[in-house]
Amino acid sequence: MPKSTFDNLPTCKKERVISAAVDEFAKRRFSEASINQIVKAAGISRGSFYQYFSGLEDIYLHVLKIIGDEKLAAISAEGDAVRGADFFETYERMFRFGLKWAQARPKYGRIGYLMRLDDSELVSGLKGLSDTNVARLAGLLEEDKRNGLVKPGADSALVVEMLQKSLAAEEVLHLYEEGNECSILDRLARIIGILKEGIQVVQG
Repeated sequence: MPKSTFDNLPTCKKERVISAAVDEFAKRRFSEASINQIVKAAGISRGSFYQYFSGLEDIYLHVLKIIGDEKLAAISAEGDAVRGADFFETYERMFRFGLKWAQARPKYGRIGYLMRLDDSELVSGLKGLSDTNVARLAGLLEEDKRNGLVKPGADSALVVEMLQKSLAAEEVLHLYEEGNECSILDRLARIIGILKEGIQVVQG
């Protein structure tokens, strides 16, 4: 996290440093990013940078916190999931929101996608935080089981994992940068269709 010297900077200078960091992390994975590029773009010396942050990891985590805070605020503004929606409806709604948010904040969206492609120790550890989200989604599937909408033998965690891995980061990033939202959503719909055939209880 930033040192007190950074917190005490004028707002415009803080924004310039963060903007330079966001630009760098949107261009390169954390493992390939450079402090030199950040200080050059921010118009500060390398010595000044170390007065504000302990290193590249420190400013990266700060940028992620800024992104996370903004995204949480956007989710709150969007509202809770539709009452009575099943797992697949909820997942698709979450995916659409994520795509919409990434399009509104393209640099933030690209940082998120590049995280998924990074195997550095720091980012790998951060990815482990997504286990909480997987557990929450799996819990929605378990609820659908109790409501008789999903076959009892379906492996909830595996279904969530299959959904997420079927939407490979490289492919989503490529389609996203090409501006082909329809292709991304079409792929999601086809994946959900296949999974539904396998695990949903046929109503009749």
